[in-house]
Amino acid sequence: MKFRNLLLSALSALALLSCGGGGSGGGMNAGGIGGTGVSSGPVTGFGSVIVNGVEYDTTSASFTVEGSAAGTGRTGQNKLAGGMMVSLTHDSGKPPLAKSVSFQDNAEGPIATITISNSTTGTGTFTVLGLTVRVNNLTVFANTSGLVGSTKLSDGDIVEVSGQLTGTNELVATRVENKMPTTCTSGIEVKGTVSGVDTSGSGSFDITSSQDTLHVNANGHLPVTLQDNDYIEVKASACPARGTLIANDVIKDTSVHEGPDLSELDTGANALEIKGIVTDAGGAPSACSFTVNGQPVLTTSSTQINGGSGANCTTLINGTLVKVEGHLNNGTLVASTVQNEDSESVAADHFVGTVVVDTHSSAFEGTIHVDTSSVSSPPIVADLNTQFEGQTQQYDLETMKASPTCAEVEVNTVSGGLHAISIHQEDCGP
Repeated sequence: MKFRNLLLSALSALALLSCGGGGSGGGMNAGGIGGTGVSSGPVTGFGSVIVNGVEYDTTSASFTVEGSAAGTGRTGQNKLAGGMMVSLTHDSGKPPLAKSVSFQDNAEGPIATITISNSTTGTGTFTVLGLTVRVNNLTVFANTSGLVGSTKLSDGDIVEVSGQLTGTNELVATRVENKMPTTCTSGIEVKGTVSGVDTSGSGSFDITSSQDTLHVNANGHLPVTLQDNDYIEVKASACPARGTLIANDVIKDTSVHEGPDLSELDTGANALEIKGIVTDAGGAPSACSFTVNGQPVLTTSSTQINGGSGANCTTLINGTLVKVEGHLNNGTLVASTVQNEDSESVAADHFVGTVVVDTHSSAFEGTIHVDTSSVSSPPIVADLNTQFEGQTQQYDLETMKASPTCAEVEVNTVSGGLHAISIHQEDCGP
C-alpha cells in the first residue's frame, strides 16, 4: 500500500498553504494558534500528528476512531493515516500538546457513477451511498491508484471516504481507501442530510446529492424526532439493493457531523482553528458569514482576510478553501483571520530521479536537488508547504538524507527560485 504523507491539506489541486511558521529540530512546528483550543482538518503528516501544518505532541493524547476508544499516545496514533479528517483538542506549548484526537469518516460502501474529468491528473467524481465525492490530485489513496492507473477504482468497489463537506451530501475527499472486499459483508455506513422523511411503516428517508439518491429503509430504527434536513448516520450490514439500503441503526446526533469537537471550549475563552471549504456564504462585504465543516463562521471589521490583493468577504465564495482562526461566541466562530488558500499557485514543472538532500534544518525543511537520467535539477526548497508522499510514515528529508530515494518532485517558481510542491516516492528502476 502506498502511503501518502501530506504535509499540508490534501484538499484542493490549486491550494498550497501560504501562512508560515518556522520549524524546530525533528520537524516540530510551533506555528498556528495559541492557547487551549481545537483544530480540525486532515492529517497531513506524522512525527506526532500534523494537522493544518502544525505538529502536535500526542504522547499523552487519547484517540477516538468512529466513536470508539483507540488508545493513547503512539498506540492511538497508529490507528490514523494520511488524509483522515480529525478534530484535535490541544493546550498551548512548543510544540502544542494534544489532549484528544477524534476521527469520523463520511461513508463506507460501494462506488457508483464514476466520472473522470481529467485522465492525466485523475481528478473526477464518484458516488457512495447517496454522497457525491470529488477527488483531485492531492487526495490520499490507499490500496488503489485512484480513478486512473493500474489499480484504479471501479463501480462496486467498497471504499472508506474521509473528506470536507462542500454542500448538501457533497464533499472533496481527503482520503479514499479501497477496503478490497468484492461484496458487502459488514461495516456499511454513511453520514448525510436527509430528505423525504416518511414515518409510516418501518420508516424511510432519502440521502440525495447532485448525482445520486439513496433511499433508506429505516427498518424500525427511525428516530422519533427525525425531520428533513437533519444530519444522521446510517449503519447497515449489506449493500443497497435496487437503490434501497436496509438500516441496522440510524443515529441522529450532532456528534456524527464532520466538524470539530467543541465540548472542551468555553464560549469566547479559547482558540479554534478550522480548515475546509466555504459553504452558505453570505453577508456584507465588510462582515460576512459562512460555514466550514458544519461550523458557522462570522467575520467582523477587524477580521484579517488573506489571499492576495483585494481579498475580502466578496472573495470568500462557496467552494473556496480557507483556514479560519478565531474564538467561539454562542456557537459561532468569530474569525480573527481567514486565509483564502485557493489563491495560491500550482505546479509548473517536475523532475524525476534520485532526490539528494543538500541541507535540512528539520525533517521537513531544507534544500534538495534531483539527479535525473541526464542532468541535475537546480536547487529546490522543501518546507512545510511540501507534500511528502512515501511508502511509510517516516518519509521525510532526514530519511532521504540517510538513504536517497527515487521520486517525482513537482515544483513551482517562487521569488525566482524553485519550491517543491510534492515529493512523491517512485520506483525508477529499469
